[in-house]
Amino acid sequence: MTNLDPRRGAGRRTRHDVESVVDALTSRMDGNAAAVRRAVLSVLHSREQQHLAEMELRRGIFELADLGVAPRDIARLAGISQPDVSRRLTRRGLTASRPSPREVISQRQAGLIDSDTMVRELSTMAMTHRIPARDSGYDSAAAQTGTAKELAAAFQDGLISEGEYETVRKAIAGRLGRVHGR
Repeated sequence: MTNLDPRRGAGRRTRHDVESVVDALTSRMDGNAAAVRRAVLSVLHSREQQHLAEMELRRGIFELADLGVAPRDIARLAGISQPDVSRRLTRRGLTASRPSPREVISQRQAGLIDSDTMVRELSTMAMTHRIPARDSGYDSAAAQTGTAKELAAAFQDGLISEGEYETVRKAIAGRLGRVHGR
């Protein structure tokens, strides 16, 4: 049986692409591939909108706190509990101050920016080539920059095209003086 859950795997996160998910679901259900594709794309789009909404909520909470609004009032405005607001504010140092690659890609998926803007923003981001270790409580490099793995994951998940991925990858490599063919 094909694994449709990208979070499952033997100790590591596996990735999927839209086509493999559509193929697996279509073969399993004897379904219409076009209808399955539309449904899969709808779910992926909704997931990106949800992620973007969470990032905007987080930034709004931080901004209100910076303006001196009490956590109790922020909680009322955000529709979440006051302890949740306090937790988010306590963990603020673990959150990047600039948008992550995923957030920029989510903005494009939600129609807030166009593809050219997304590619331009991703191409100018400082990127690390690692993610924080599982046991690290805080990794300042990862908190301040995006990771190349986030970018590759977005490509593998079908959120950016091969052309967009290659354009961004080459721009970053060129900026770092490491232009490689692929």
